[in-house]
Amino acid sequence: ADPVVRLDATLRVLYLNSAAERALGVGCAQCRGSALAELPLPRPAVAELRATCERTLQDGVERSCLLKHALAPDGKAHHVEYHLVPEAAGGGSPRSVLVSMHDVTERVQQDERLRREAEILQQLRQAVEPDPAAAGVHDDGRRVHDDPLSEHPDRPVVERHAVVVDRAA
Repeated sequence: ADPVVRLDATLRVLYLNSAAERALGVGCAQCRGSALAELPLPRPAVAELRATCERTLQDGVERSCLLKHALAPDGKAHHVEYHLVPEAAGGGSPRSVLVSMHDVTERVQQDERLRREAEILQQLRQAVEPDPAAAGVHDDGRRVHDDPLSEHPDRPVVERHAVVVDRAA
């Protein structure tokens, strides 16, 4: 289960589930009533969460933010996606915000690997494939080139290829 923290309108802890206790390295009873700033998170993460919670409580709109910081018990840096959901009171204005935390470190690392591989592939493609205009490739896929074995070496040869490369990609 993902860590979940419920904060009141003044950003004090109302509840931590057991996953949040493990991720933060603190107990619910120990944190209940504590300010968001008192949770064992790095100051930049607390500042971003505070600002996002305040906006969520102000306009009642769900929000997400992605932060990188250390988590207990390993103390290593993790990419954590925070999802903030306002909880409305009887009058409709938010009275609390439910904050779920999801470790997306693997997803972020995979995205970075895919991005690097795509860059390498693009570089290889550019090194192997000539510029279509320089190679005489027309928009309809025809290739024009000189054929020294042709009966008429002074006339270019026009080939029609079944596959047209999408130059927009």
